[in-house]
Amino acid sequence: MMQFQLLERFLTSPRSIGSIVPSSKFLVHALVNPIPWDRIKTVVELGGGTGVVTKEIQKRIAPGAKAIIFENDPILSKQLRERFPHFQHAEDAEQMRYTFQKNGIQKVDAIISCLPFANFPSFLTTRILQESSRALHDDGVFVQFQYSLQMRKHLLAHFSQVSVRFIPINIPPSFVYICKPSG
Repeated sequence: MMQFQLLERFLTSPRSIGSIVPSSKFLVHALVNPIPWDRIKTVVELGGGTGVVTKEIQKRIAPGAKAIIFENDPILSKQLRERFPHFQHAEDAEQMRYTFQKNGIQKVDAIISCLPFANFPSFLTTRILQESSRALHDDGVFVQFQYSLQMRKHLLAHFSQVSVRFIPINIPPSFVYICKPSG
């Protein structure tokens, strides 16, 4: 069901939907495992899609902690709001710090991004990475997956530490970047 939904959304909006297949459980775990869940007060997901990562956030987040899910596809966003009504929802990752201000949030502890940066114009990638690095606490973490290694240099421009993990069991195989802020 989810793969057909993603295929339909991809055909409608190929520049903003990064894949026609949901992320594997191996990729999802690689995205959420670097997060120190016992210390998280606010976690952000960029590109909630069909909710496979959102569901894992829901399992791991402590009671009282906040989750903000960004998804700009109107159909996927509506479905995420219905499935995860206890989380906050927003559309525009470019305006993430404005969304945080509006909700009384100064800084966040973790950002998990599934945005298809390879499909974005360079200025948009730069803008979202700037917003992300500025939004994180000094000891926060930004986790991003992509299907290639091309993001490393972009990430190093915004984060002081960037490590990469290869996740072969995913369609297609993926790279997970784990980034720490410049401080």
